Amino acid sequence: MREEDSMKMERRRIREQIKLAFKCTAPPEVSQIVASSYPEPLQIRDFFKGRNWWDVTLDILVDEYVGDASACLSFMAPVGMRYYLPAYLFIACEQYDEGDVISKELPSRLLMYARDDDLYKIKCMDDAKQAAVAQVLEFLVQAYDDEDAYEALEFFWGKFL
Repeated sequence: MREEDSMKMERRRIREQIKLAFKCTAPPEVSQIVASSYPEPLQIRDFFKGRNWWDVTLDILVDEYVGDASACLSFMAPVGMRYYLPAYLFIACEQYDEGDVISKELPSRLLMYARDDDLYKIKCMDDAKQAAVAQVLEFLVQAYDDEDAYEALEFFWGKFL
């Protein structure tokens, strides 16, 4: 019981850190969510336009998005990806097993974003946001022995712990 209680407390602490770092700001303009005219990115743009990041939940992604919800951030323009990232951090931290590929692919995508910073501009995020990402990755390593989260921490995100 204690392990489960401490896990809940850690999730709450991380949730608060994410909320403080990413704040409740208005969603980006539609043109800032996706910078492509291909069908899948346009589908992503249409799904996310006008949505606050804190309103994007696992249930909404599963029930309402018709494509591969785990890939959405990767198709977004940097502004859109950075804005909606905290929703995916919540899902990975709080619904790791239920989130399936949405949760379990996030660490490898975070590694990819750091490696391809010219494209994703992940290093433009302030230290508080990067620290929140690092905390989620560290939690995934500790709670689920997620190897991709460990690799992402080793490559880039760990310096923010």
